[in-house]
Amino acid sequence: MTESFALCDLALMVASRHVATMQHRLDELPTSLLRKLMPLLDAFHLERLENTFLKRGLSTESVWKDHWTKLVGWNSEDCESNNGCWRQRYMEAFFHNALYNPHHQHNLFSLTTESFLTAFLTASWYINSLILRHDLSAVALLTSTGRGDSVLAHLTTCVRRVQFRHLRCGEVQFSPDLHCLLKALAYNGILQEVSIAHCPNANPSLLQAIFTASGCGFKEPAPEAVDDSDRVFVEDSDSNSETTPVEEKPWSEVVDCKSSNTDAIGDLFDFVFTHTVTEETITSEEYASRLLCCLGLSKAGQEFHQPNGCHFHCLGDGGKLSFEVPELKLSHVSILELSHVGLTDETCRLLEMVLLRWFSLKSLILTYNALTTDQLLVVLHGVVHLCRHPTNHLDSLTITESPLPLPSLSLAVAVLVARPQLRKLEIGIDFLPGIIYIPTIHQLCPFPCALSLQCLTLCLLHQPVNASLLQALLLGASQCLQELQLSGLGTVLRKDVGLVLSAIPDGLRSLALTRVDLTSSLDLLSDCLHRLSSLQHLDLGHCNIGTGHMDKLWILVQELRGLPALKELALSGNRLGDEGLLMLAELFLHDSLCFLTHLDVSLNCIHSDGLQKFSTNLPVTHTSLLLLDITGNPISPSASPTLAALATLRRRVRCVRSNVWSAESPLVDHVAAM
Repeated sequence: MTESFALCDLALMVASRHVATMQHRLDELPTSLLRKLMPLLDAFHLERLENTFLKRGLSTESVWKDHWTKLVGWNSEDCESNNGCWRQRYMEAFFHNALYNPHHQHNLFSLTTESFLTAFLTASWYINSLILRHDLSAVALLTSTGRGDSVLAHLTTCVRRVQFRHLRCGEVQFSPDLHCLLKALAYNGILQEVSIAHCPNANPSLLQAIFTASGCGFKEPAPEAVDDSDRVFVEDSDSNSETTPVEEKPWSEVVDCKSSNTDAIGDLFDFVFTHTVTEETITSEEYASRLLCCLGLSKAGQEFHQPNGCHFHCLGDGGKLSFEVPELKLSHVSILELSHVGLTDETCRLLEMVLLRWFSLKSLILTYNALTTDQLLVVLHGVVHLCRHPTNHLDSLTITESPLPLPSLSLAVAVLVARPQLRKLEIGIDFLPGIIYIPTIHQLCPFPCALSLQCLTLCLLHQPVNASLLQALLLGASQCLQELQLSGLGTVLRKDVGLVLSAIPDGLRSLALTRVDLTSSLDLLSDCLHRLSSLQHLDLGHCNIGTGHMDKLWILVQELRGLPALKELALSGNRLGDEGLLMLAELFLHDSLCFLTHLDVSLNCIHSDGLQKFSTNLPVTHTSLLLLDITGNPISPSASPTLAALATLRRRVRCVRSNVWSAESPLVDHVAAM
């Protein structure tokens, strides 16, 4: 019997090497032999015979997972956390590995051989997200004539996202290839998202090629005119062969920005966090007027001149652009993301011009690009004029920047006045200390009565908070608002907290109030939660809930018990202690209406005894808790209460996150005494 099994395995090994010649007769094999044959096949014979195995009811996911593990190396966390299609993941990993390192140890052939090219072409059918990083020589390979044409044709049918990572500054020679690739994906393919991240020294010509090819179809200038920023050539939709030069106003006439010396920046963190602002002399009224002028909210034709020579031409409803951009063939790209990208004055101006006719754009994400105030306003100027076009689709805007003298709340109100149809708005600007800003935006322009806003995120760290303005914003969005996140309010007056909480709509599904001192306002929060019957997610991180009277915390817990839709509760960094954790056990009793699935009590000065009492108070059966996070608490790893508590919790909770600290650590002693 053993010899027969060995002979069968040997026959399967031989068959796997000659599967190409006998693939038409595999249907005649029994299912048991096909199951043993699958692990012996290489990835591309497995892909070719995928339908044969599926018809026999055999899943190939485990085999694809093994191939992926051999290709990229074992990573148990990644393998267990991602439950996607392993064939898709393997093909994407193989494609990018071959694209950037043709002589990798796992690749037996180079791209010049016919067998490897066939495998490369097969993998190109499965690329949903194309990653272009470091040097751009891979772009030249994809756009080369002959073999590159077939790969590019495959990519146009499947690539939905292009990601640029860590682009180098001295690769201007690849700009035409990059423009050709993006243009094929954006106009002939199904490309929907372009993302540029971690490129602090990216060459302006490369950014120009990316912006113009992804947006409204500008034509790349000739190689000898790459550095010429005085003229921008635009393809005319009425002509197929001619280009129309568009006269562009000098940058100094539009905005006089301080140079950030991006060429001298060597490190990403230096680029992002050491931005120097030299505009302390500008008053709050001037900043308010500048913002209104940029967003086109003042009267048509009005001009605003800064003392330092900065000039903005305000464009009202009847205003005209300072340059003409003809109608062009539209791209399919709807998402543009710029994160940690070095944008110069010229690239900001070019981005503004591209945004003017980027009618397919639905989401614009700008995060930590070290923009100056004037550069940010220039980009927003293009966004606002895009919004005025009747065929635009912009419904999401995210701005997260380093210190600027523009408070998040005032900027959010001004943007919503210019674009009331926005559905998602995230603004997190670190306010520049030393500049007193009087938020007069709402006084200079009318606030819309009804907004389409569904998700609002504001980071108000180190900023003066105007509670009445925030209340007006929330009331205007009360009909559609589903998610609200306010961070960094700090210590505010009780009446201001009451104004904000009273304006929260009853139909809210997600509420996050983080880094807000709620020591004296827990009763107001309890009254607010009483009417939020649809609330599913609540985050009260770092709000000093455990500091003060425990009777108010008990009232808050009782209100949480009455929320039938509540699924996730985050209370990290609130100094709840053992007593507060024991109160939270009331949420899981049988008479509680809420069915929590996620509970975060990290960084709350919880000890081993408190954890043990909490575990014993949890119901043995019918508990809804799936995830419990207790990281960052001074819990002794060797104490018997800790071991007993963790054993009990793991029997009643599906996943328990814990990094048990050493009780001898002085940091633990300090946190426990806080």
